[in-house]
Order: sequence, then structure tokens, then C-alpha cells
Amino acid sequence: MNAMELQVSYQELCEYDEIDEAVVLRVVEYNIAAPVTGRDVASWHFRTTDVSWIHKALRLRRDLDIDWIAVATIIDLLKQQQSLAEENRRLRQQLRRFFSE
Repeated sequence: MNAMELQVSYQELCEYDEIDEAVVLRVVEYNIAAPVTGRDVASWHFRTTDVSWIHKALRLRRDLDIDWIAVATIIDLLKQQQSLAEENRRLRQQLRRFFSE
């Protein structure tokens, strides 16, 4: 874990973000987000980036009225797109350094 990385507990996610406990379990079940610590549900902690994905998943489910499998598929594709965009950015930086030398 990165020293600067923030985490949100299961309890905080449910209470402060007003997310139903069953929804958090569903999000983990469909691999939309994964707890980084904790063996039992009450001690789970999530990265803030995963909390962002949880919020996106909830908006997709609400706005498009789709099931959890569809939500998980869309989130997976969005994560892949984000990863590829980051890799593309790194490769472009390397190319710029290569051609500027």
C-alpha cells in the first residue's frame, strides 16, 4: 500500500456515503471493488479509488436501470480503458524522451 493512499472503512462507506450494506456486499461479489484489508465484513477497508468505482456503479445501476452483471461488465471495461489510457500516456512520454535525445 502506498503511504499516501487513503482508505475508507466498510462502516464509513455505509454510514457517510449512505450505501446500503447489501449493496457493498454485491459490489464485492461482482468484483467492482475489493477490500484491501479485513477478514470479516465489519473490518473491511477500501481504497478511495475503489470508492469512486462503487459510486460509478451505483449511478450506472440507478440511471440505466441495469442488473449487477451489466454494471460489473461496464465497470470492468471502464477500468481497462483507464489502464490503457495511462499506459498510452507513459509510452508517449517515453517516445518524446527518445526522440528528444
